[in-house]
Amino acid sequence: MITATVDIINTAFMPSSSMTRDDRQRRQCERRSRRNRRDRHEVPRVSEMIAGSARQVYSIAPSTTLADAARALEDQNVGLLTICDVKGGLIGVLSDAHVRRALATHGIAALKRDVEEFMVPAQWTASPTNSLDYVMTIMASQKLLHLPVVENGVVIAILDAAAVIRSKLETLSSV
Repeated sequence: MITATVDIINTAFMPSSSMTRDDRQRRQCERRSRRNRRDRHEVPRVSEMIAGSARQVYSIAPSTTLADAARALEDQNVGLLTICDVKGGLIGVLSDAHVRRALATHGIAALKRDVEEFMVPAQWTASPTNSLDYVMTIMASQKLLHLPVVENGVVIAILDAAAVIRSKLETLSSV
């Protein structure tokens, strides 16, 4: 499985014909975020947003039961759990919506099954160097409420849409 990041450096000089659909979407999002910037002031970065955040990232193994994952979501009061391999590498995510969908589709028996059956592969991630404009564009275009922030192969934070919007509004009001 390939984990895509929102960093488009590797596709910047790639001809459109040899790019995958995800690469084209990333390039399009980057163009849109550049076009949407109101001024040439320093654009806030993900690293600045997560610097003030002390929220912990909660990860589970792919073999964790859906019941245990649902309990973890509730106990930790989070909307997203990361699914990591034994080395700590991100392989997928599980949200409260995925739990609801699993229960609606498979009934109560889903609670005894492993989360790897219901998780979504982590196709979209952010890096600390990404701009908030770019992250907002990715989250909006992909309809994501949460976005893992990955640095050196390790999830260091989870961005949620409300916090990203709040941070952007604070930036705009201070200009």
